[in-house]
Amino acid sequence: MAKGHIITDTYGWQAWRGGTHRGIDFGWPGGSAGQPVYAVQAGSVVAQPYDPGGFGWYLDIDSSDAEGSNLWVYGHIVPHVRVGDHVEAGQLIAYVNADRATNGGVDPHVHVEVHKYTRQPSGPGRMDPFPFLVDALYPGERLPDPTPAPIPGSDAWNVIAEQFMGRNK
Repeated sequence: MAKGHIITDTYGWQAWRGGTHRGIDFGWPGGSAGQPVYAVQAGSVVAQPYDPGGFGWYLDIDSSDAEGSNLWVYGHIVPHVRVGDHVEAGQLIAYVNADRATNGGVDPHVHVEVHKYTRQPSGPGRMDPFPFLVDALYPGERLPDPTPAPIPGSDAWNVIAEQFMGRNK
């Protein structure tokens, strides 16, 4: 989601649930209905099923090894992309579903899962998405331009060389 979202539920075992929550839920202060959902990483949309008792509409996006690997699942959404589409990281892929009747009966939010290589109904193939999101950019953000390396013979180069090799006499 865009900057300003909140985490409404975390990954892992939860006593109140009596089980493990297999993803992270994101919402928006004041309401999440209709908020845009963006791809965490690039990949191909491989499934767009409807699950009336769980996710409602959801997307499975498979990322090649070059794109970061793994399979990402986005639940409780209204898809904006279709099976066969290729998406880029940060691309709009869906909106948060506002309709509890078609959203698995839950309040509006987006549920995000990551599976090792392929969709895993249970077991060790499901992973905590949080470590993958730590350094993620928000939609529309760019990586900063890299700092140029010092040019040999320049003042900056001479300072660095002196720090490593000592004063040139």
